Amino acid sequence: MKIVLDTNVIISGLGWEGNPRKIVNFWKTGKIILCISAKVLNEYIEVLERNIIPANDYKWFIRLIEEKKNIEIVKPKKHFNVVKEDPDDNIFLDCGIESNVKYIITGDEHLLKLKKFDNIKILSPVKFLRIYGSFKKENLKKTFTLWT
Repeated sequence: MKIVLDTNVIISGLGWEGNPRKIVNFWKTGKIILCISAKVLNEYIEVLERNIIPANDYKWFIRLIEEKKNIEIVKPKKHFNVVKEDPDDNIFLDCGIESNVKYIITGDEHLLKLKKFDNIKILSPVKFLRIYGSFKKENLKKTFTLWT
């Protein structure tokens, strides 16, 4: 499953326990593919450089990005101006459309209030984990049915 993670989910997932950490760990272990563009990556790095969390807590993150592990890098051909209140958030929509993801995960109210953009659902970490948990259970049921 391919997803786009807003910077607030990445930072929360790297720095603290909780639902964003679970999602970041799914990416870290290859259960999901993180889709990024140069602009998204630049925003991740810019916020990390503010020293909100200690560098030791995210060295592995930088290494995975450099190694392109569980990542799809895209160059958006279209640029949207949907989020008027915070135009910088449009980079996540650009990336999501180009990479054809089903989900953008964010804690940002400007994005969350859209709920959907094109065919992309815009969800909080909690809502995504509910869906992801259901998705995994459904796959387990299908596998079990094949065995019986």
